[in-house]
Amino acid sequence: MSIEIINQKKTHVGSPLRLKFLGFTLGVSKGKAYARPHKVAKERIKQALKLITKRNRGVSLDTVLKEIKRKMRGWLRYYSIGRMKGFLKAHSNLTIFVLNDQF
Repeated sequence: MSIEIINQKKTHVGSPLRLKFLGFTLGVSKGKAYARPHKVAKERIKQALKLITKRNRGVSLDTVLKEIKRKMRGWLRYYSIGRMKGFLKAHSNLTIFVLNDQF
């Protein structure tokens, strides 16, 4: 008798272009595959930023800006290997704020 421990929620078989792994998904352009952040990862960062920038938090602007900078810096560093030009253009106001201090 063998015991198989498989998490059915996490185990999938299918096209690599449709699967999520460590927050990334694969895309194909001109016959080459590339990594990009999965849509769930993008939604999570947007939700986190909404919570940070909520008006009724009662914290100073400096605190809010530091939290945004810390959150975006970590996210950008983790997902920097992926292609995310379109996502960053759509959210350029926060990205520029973070990158100005980074370089």
